[in-house]
This record gives sequence, C-alpha cells and structure tokens, in this order.
Amino acid sequence: NNMPLLESKIVSDIPQIDGRRSIQEQHTHDTGAIEDVFYLAEPNDDVEMLLTIHAQRIEQEFADHG
Repeated sequence: NNMPLLESKIVSDIPQIDGRRSIQEQHTHDTGAIEDVFYLAEPNDDVEMLLTIHAQRIEQEFADHG
C-alpha cells in the first residue's frame, strides 16, 4: 500500500542566534494527510537536498508499514 507524496516543501527557515536554522518541512500524502518535519540545520546545510532525502524516507516508511 504505497502512499506517494503529492508535495514536499519547506514552510519555514528561521535563522537562530547561534547561526543554525530552524527548518519546518511539510509533506503532503496523496490521501491528504500532512506530515510536518522539524529540525535544526547548520548554516551551510543544503535544506532542499535534505527535503528530498526526508521525503524519500517518509515514502519508504509508508511502503514498509502500509
């Protein structure tokens, strides 16, 4: 029972005092379910690449657990 993601996007990228960035991702499943991912990124992290990695992981978890 594969649930592909319709959309994955970064909804906030907020610089912190220590230079890191507070990231919120939003992943929308084809069922309409929305999954938010929150993490702290380093100043030079490629958050678009991390978004893709997180989306792939979420899709894989749904494929594994159905």
